[in-house]
Amino acid sequence: MSSNTLLKLKYCLYARKSMEAEERQALSIDSQIKEMRGIAERDNLFISAVRTESHSAKDSGERPVFNRILQEVRLGRYNALLTWAPDRLSRNAGDLGRLVDMMDSQHLLEIRTFNQCFTNSPNEKFLLMILGSQAKLENDNRGINVKRGLRALVARGHWPGVPPIGYECDERKDYRGRLRVDVRRAPVIKQMFEKAAEGMSYRKICHWLKTELDFKSPNNKHITLSMTQLTIAKPFYYGEFEYPRGSKNWYKGSHTPIITKELYDKAQKELAKRRHIKSIFRRNLAYTKLMKCGLCGSGICGEEKYKELKNGSISKYTYYGCTRARNRYCELTYIREDVLVDQLRELVDSLSIDELGVRGQLDVEVDRMYRFHRDVMGQAEGYENGEQRDIDVKAYVKYLLREGTIEEKRHVLLNLKSKLIVKDGKVYMAETVPQEETPEPASPEKAIILEIEVNDPHFDRHIMGPERLEVDEPRELPGGFQLVYNGQDLPQTRKQGTLFHFAMIYTGEVNVAETVELLFEYLFQKRDVIKRMRVNRREIRIDKMEFSKVLSEEIRV
Repeated sequence: MSSNTLLKLKYCLYARKSMEAEERQALSIDSQIKEMRGIAERDNLFISAVRTESHSAKDSGERPVFNRILQEVRLGRYNALLTWAPDRLSRNAGDLGRLVDMMDSQHLLEIRTFNQCFTNSPNEKFLLMILGSQAKLENDNRGINVKRGLRALVARGHWPGVPPIGYECDERKDYRGRLRVDVRRAPVIKQMFEKAAEGMSYRKICHWLKTELDFKSPNNKHITLSMTQLTIAKPFYYGEFEYPRGSKNWYKGSHTPIITKELYDKAQKELAKRRHIKSIFRRNLAYTKLMKCGLCGSGICGEEKYKELKNGSISKYTYYGCTRARNRYCELTYIREDVLVDQLRELVDSLSIDELGVRGQLDVEVDRMYRFHRDVMGQAEGYENGEQRDIDVKAYVKYLLREGTIEEKRHVLLNLKSKLIVKDGKVYMAETVPQEETPEPASPEKAIILEIEVNDPHFDRHIMGPERLEVDEPRELPGGFQLVYNGQDLPQTRKQGTLFHFAMIYTGEVNVAETVELLFEYLFQKRDVIKRMRVNRREIRIDKMEFSKVLSEEIRV
């Protein structure tokens, strides 16, 4: 091919690495680009674009950057490809066939690699297809070889994956591929099985690991509930494992067991018993999603608890509480279902038929009931009374709340004209929820800073009469003020006097004139030793009128 033809070619440099994780083959793309740029400079090739990709070429049509390159080749933006090797372009028959088709249609004129060049000639296209097929063969054989290696690994009793919690890889030279016991975590794993064998639930074990032990995985994360379930279900900890999972191919592990087979079987038996208890009693709950939390506004849901009694029977309890959807720290107390039903029945007595929303809906059922009592039992006297009829409808509603089916109970509550609110262990209609009394906000406390410079260092001994004023001790003043003595600054030079600091604290309305009168009676009785005075760093004359004026202005501000 002549040099003139080479100059007309516009190359796209394509570099690819198989692994999508950045930490793996991190230098692969950079080294490919460096090598191919060197070839371009050596052979005077014009590189129109550079495209890089971190994606496997195993499957056809799955690489977005490669698909974009083929589209741009069809549009004529470049007509040649520059890459490190044919396996960078394709490891599957589909992508390889697309490249050959584009060469046949003259859209792609040349594919150049590190030591080869492929043009639209039969021999070179044939060689390209052989190299691409060889790359596919290598890819297929790699999967077969990995599976064979894993089968050989488990046949020797080695675990073919990340070590389970409680074990770690043995890095010693003669023990490669083996696991050793993690001395820090293995005792905790054994305790998990012991607690499960004692009847503790998965959730309680998970809570114990997190709150009491602060137990974490090798990734420095707390064990989740699902991870707790998977860990206790693994037979690996007593020395056996199944591979592949679900194949029923069991292997004797070469690792040291953490627990015995007896402890594992006992733990599984206890946990299976709990699952059996739940399967017996599992049912839909009647009063879920029909009420609101009175504290945070979330919904109310039900939860069933089971307890095996000493006589072998099983006791079941149903509680209703806040879902904490709006406030995960909501402190609404739980309420038992029987208590909830009793409160709903009492609530029915306080509502009218219209408020219950069942007028006309239960008349047919009530009529049928009364016909039964009249014709069979002979106890339907007074039924013609309308007021008695309303009372009977209420009685039937109360009967449904206790003895009706789930659908009947929900139907009754869904027909209420107002929402139900649960608060402080009681059920209320939305209009009757007791509101907490909120105290009126107290007036903010304010202070005026008073500074007096005097020539007498013992001025504080007779400020407020015969008793000495202690530092930070408030003294009540008439007019609504408190006077707080904040200490003194000793003079730094002979010309300076001792600076005394006070705070005049007040809230709300005050009587300035009354306060100033007292201050001038005590505070300024030794006016001859006072050098200067400041109110909120504003210097004023030692005068009663001016002091009152400035004090009133500062209060208004």
